[in-house]
Amino acid sequence: MIHSLENDERAKRDIPAALNWARGIKLMVAFGLRPEELKHLEKKVDRKTKEEYLWCSYQKRAGGGMTEARRLYPLYPVNEKGVKQDWNLVELFDHKDFLLPSLQNKNGVGEACLKYLKRQKCWKQLIKNVEKRNERAGSYSFRHSYSVRGHLLDIDNGSMSLAMGHSIETHCREYPWATKSATTNAF
Repeated sequence: MIHSLENDERAKRDIPAALNWARGIKLMVAFGLRPEELKHLEKKVDRKTKEEYLWCSYQKRAGGGMTEARRLYPLYPVNEKGVKQDWNLVELFDHKDFLLPSLQNKNGVGEACLKYLKRQKCWKQLIKNVEKRNERAGSYSFRHSYSVRGHLLDIDNGSMSLAMGHSIETHCREYPWATKSATTNAF
């Protein structure tokens, strides 16, 4: 889908806007971001290791408290050939040509993202496929796929919840991955 977003007809006519959305979606996919969090990113450097990383300063009110700002950890997806997609997002993030789309929308960034996606052929096809399975897809689907990839890599619930910026209770309630078949396989 990302490849399609970068190479569709609109991208050929309106390169900056289409590429900017593709970059924003790549960030949501790779780091499990809420759409709103695209407005709260910065690059930092670890003092000890000198490693560059992305930081999200967004704090969400939740359950009588606030989520914490956090370091972001990429979990890049694999393509149809099974090759990990390393989009080099941390390195490219503060480059002058790495621009994000306009994130202004009276109904929020998630709605702006969904409005963009609904005009894309690849999204329309994805929605058809998802609906055949009686499932849904939206701007948070990129965040959900991050959680799936983490659990497939055997990253524990506590680490996943911290990486995604919510409590372990929220993670277990909203991202339940335990199934009878997985439990059978585990034992």
